Amino acid sequence: ETGPDTPLEEARQILIRHDVGRLPVLEDGQLRGIISRTDVLRHLYDTQRFHSKASSDPSSELLLRLPWQWLELLKQAGQIAKDCRVEVFAVGGFVRDLLLERLDQGLWDLDLCVEGSVDEFLELLSQSWKASLHRHPRFETATLILPDGQKVDVARARQESYVRPAALPEVQSSNLKQDLYRRDFTINALAVRLTEGHFGQLVDFFGGQADLNNQVIRVLHNHSFIDDPTRILRAVRLEQRLGFHLSDGCEHLLRAAVRQGMLPLAGPDRVRDEIILCLSESQAVAILERLNKLRVLTSLHPELGLDPKVRGLLQRSQQAIQELSEELEFKPWKVYVRAWLHRWKPQELEELLDQFHFHLERSRSQLNLAAVIWRLNRESLPASQVHHLLHALNAEEVVVLWALNLEGKMNPARVQERILRYLRHLKGVTPLLSGHDVLEAGVAAGPRVAKIKSAAFATQLDENWQHVEQAREWLQSHLQQPCQS
Repeated sequence: ETGPDTPLEEARQILIRHDVGRLPVLEDGQLRGIISRTDVLRHLYDTQRFHSKASSDPSSELLLRLPWQWLELLKQAGQIAKDCRVEVFAVGGFVRDLLLERLDQGLWDLDLCVEGSVDEFLELLSQSWKASLHRHPRFETATLILPDGQKVDVARARQESYVRPAALPEVQSSNLKQDLYRRDFTINALAVRLTEGHFGQLVDFFGGQADLNNQVIRVLHNHSFIDDPTRILRAVRLEQRLGFHLSDGCEHLLRAAVRQGMLPLAGPDRVRDEIILCLSESQAVAILERLNKLRVLTSLHPELGLDPKVRGLLQRSQQAIQELSEELEFKPWKVYVRAWLHRWKPQELEELLDQFHFHLERSRSQLNLAAVIWRLNRESLPASQVHHLLHALNAEEVVVLWALNLEGKMNPARVQERILRYLRHLKGVTPLLSGHDVLEAGVAAGPRVAKIKSAAFATQLDENWQHVEQAREWLQSHLQQPCQS
């Protein structure tokens, strides 16, 4: 609790210490009022202007809801900008997600744009933030890495020109409006002014705020998908992530760029990177479905379209990812790639992955996944055989295996039990018998050592050995038997 004479800074500390949003103000045991977290912040950050000229700016109030340390860093950036006689703005996805109240409270995704010279600003900002500074002089950009590992990108306002479709742009210094105009969609072309005296002012040249309110994805100009065809993939990714829809004009331009074969012109590395981002989203399957409907996938390769079987496996893979996320470490995007291309023949699959520079771990299994499921369905299967079948698969293949088994053509519960037994009990088991033990027992160096080790490990799994003495006793007994290879 506080009293009428409690200093503002003390009230701030009480709010932080107790993690509360309001404090009662008491005098002589009587409630005289309430101090809210926003009240304190308005005074600390000089935001009286938010309720006059900028009263329509939702960004001002939303900034005040940020964690204390975030708000302090942004305020410091604004103070330094004023001292350096430059303007600094938060731009892009940070502003979009701020207005949508979708900011990840544990992770920065902050881009700063500076109107004016960035050199002195960067030096002072890195000192104030105690951040390491990594410059990219050619593009007048830099990355600041904060002590907690968070990264903030800072760039001088610039404009871009494209000498040909899908080419990387030529960049030159400019102002904020031109900088925002070069971006992909109106909802990503918003900025919040951070410079002291104007802290929290929303800058919206292109109607991005209205498009956010209407849940619309809209490009800034008609050549957007021609200039950068990877925006085709980005548009659908953002649409599905946010639950928005492409404007009629945007979808028309996207379809036209697809028909003209623009996306492959962006180059395999850029296309691959955007596909990985798509498949890393929680709505990955919906993104693929939408790309398929827009005929984007077949524009990359005629056999990449989704048929009913592939669509079903992708949906089951989404379920498998959720069910195995705590049992196994894997990358969801790799699971989706394997499920998407599951039915491709090995040679054709390798050619496609090479074409788009996808680097997936090669399987060590001599069996396809359907054959593994069939063998895991056997009524009697010792632990050593379960280990042998699943140890040869990489993590993403195990998840796709789980998804294939969900189809339930044989005995899915039995297969699930054996996969879980492997992941929980067998996967981490290490052989008790070493090659040195075998050599010490008098076996000559050569292939026989590996065969004995393999046989010992299989017996260890089947009999659940716990001590190395059991392995050594088995070895002596094994070597005493006639005709042992």
